[in-house]
Amino acid sequence: MLGSGAKTSQFHSIDSGLLERGLRASFYGLIVASSFSIAGIEAATLALFACALIVRFRERSMWGVPAWLVAPFVAVIFAELLSAICNPETSKALWSMRGQYRILLPFAMLPAFHCIDPRRALIALGVCVVLSALYGTIQFRFGVDWFRILDESLVTPSQFDPTGTFHAKGTFSHHLTFAGVLLLNALLFLALALCERTGLRWFWVLVAVAAITGVMTSMGRSTWLGLAIGGLVFALKLPRRWSVAIAASGLVLILAVALALSTGFLKRHLDPVGSSALVKRFVNTSLESEKDRLYLWKAGWLGFVDHPLVGAGFANSGANYQKYRELVAERHGGHRYSAVPEAGVHNVFLQVAYSMGVVGLGSFVWMFAALLVWCVRGIKQATSECSLDVGILWGTAAGLLGTLVAGLFQNNYFDAEVQNMFGLTIGFALFAGLKVQAKAVRNSRSSGVHSP
Repeated sequence: MLGSGAKTSQFHSIDSGLLERGLRASFYGLIVASSFSIAGIEAATLALFACALIVRFRERSMWGVPAWLVAPFVAVIFAELLSAICNPETSKALWSMRGQYRILLPFAMLPAFHCIDPRRALIALGVCVVLSALYGTIQFRFGVDWFRILDESLVTPSQFDPTGTFHAKGTFSHHLTFAGVLLLNALLFLALALCERTGLRWFWVLVAVAAITGVMTSMGRSTWLGLAIGGLVFALKLPRRWSVAIAASGLVLILAVALALSTGFLKRHLDPVGSSALVKRFVNTSLESEKDRLYLWKAGWLGFVDHPLVGAGFANSGANYQKYRELVAERHGGHRYSAVPEAGVHNVFLQVAYSMGVVGLGSFVWMFAALLVWCVRGIKQATSECSLDVGILWGTAAGLLGTLVAGLFQNNYFDAEVQNMFGLTIGFALFAGLKVQAKAVRNSRSSGVHSP
C-alpha cells in the first residue's frame, strides 16, 4: 500500500536512505525542469525511472495500480512498436520514438510518494508555473527572450496586432507547447482551489490565475477552447439539479460561438479595429482563414487511408506526409502551406491515426478513457477528508478533457514538455486515487461493512 507522503521509509533495502534521496531529488528535479529545460526533464525522468525500477524489483509490487489501468499504456507502446516494425524505415521510426518512454512516467512517480508530501510537491510545481506564466506574460507585451541570445530568439509577433504584442512562449520553442503545459496546470490548480479549504487555497487561486493568463497570452485559440471545455467540468461539482443544466448551457454557448466564428459571422458583424490583440485573434477565426489547417487534415486522412492498420510510422512526416500534402495542394489550386511537414497534421487524433493506424488510435483513446474512469471512480469514492486528492482528480479529469478538445486543432501532445506535464499530472492522479481507495477500505472496515 502506498503511504501518504510521510518521511518514514517503507523500503526494505539496507540502502533505503540513498534510494529515498534519489527519488526525492529526481522528483523535484523533474518538477523544476518542467518549466524551462528539456535536458533537465530527460535527466530527471531517467533518474526517476532508475529509482522506480529498483523499488519495483525489490518490493515485487505494482503499488496497487489495477491491471485495467496499466493495460492501455502498454497497448500504446505496443502500437508504436508495431507501427515502427511494419514500416520501411524501421530504424528511423524506432529512433524517433526514443522519447515515448515518458508515457510510463506516472507509474515511475508512485514510489516517490513514499517519501514526498504531495501537497509540498504541488506547491513547488505551482511556484514554477507562476514564474513560467509571468515570463510568458512579459513576452506577450514586450517580445523579450531573455534565455536565448538575440540571434536565436524565437519570439513570434502577433499577426493581428499592429501595436506590437507577441505570442507568449515562456522558455519553450512554440506557443502551443507553452499553452499545452499551462492548460493542464490551469485546470489542476483551479480544481484544487475549488476543493481545498486550507490556507493554501489562495495560493492555488494565484497559480490558476497565472496559468490561465499564460494560456490566453499564448494566443493559442485551440487551447482557449480546451480551457473553456475543461472549465465546464467543474459545473458538475454543483448540486445535481443545477450541474447538468449549467454544463449543457455552457456547451451550447461554446458551440454557438464556434459556429459563429467558423462561418465568419462574428468577423462580418463585429469590427475588431481598435480592439486588443486577443480579441482580434479570436474574431479573425473562420474556416476561410484556416484553409491551411483543413488541407493538413485532408492530407493526414489520405495518409491514414493508405496505411489504415498500423499507420505510416513515426519519423515519416517529413517524407511520407509531404506527398499527401502535395496531392491535396494540387487539388486546391497549388496551395502553399504555412507549416513544414514535420509540424504534423495539427489534429492529435488524425496524427495518431496517421502515425499508428487504427491500432494506435484505439489504444490512445482507450488510455484516455481509462484515466477518466479512474478519476471519476476516485471522486465518487472520496470522503470529506480527501479534499486534496479530490482536487487532483477533478483537475486531472478536466485537464485531460480540455487537452483532448484542444487536440482537435493541434498535436502538441507529442511535444516533450507537454508529455512530461501529462505524466506529472497523471502521476498525482494515480496516487490520489490510490489514497482515496485506501481510505474507503479503512472506513468500510471500521463501520463493519465489507468492501467488494
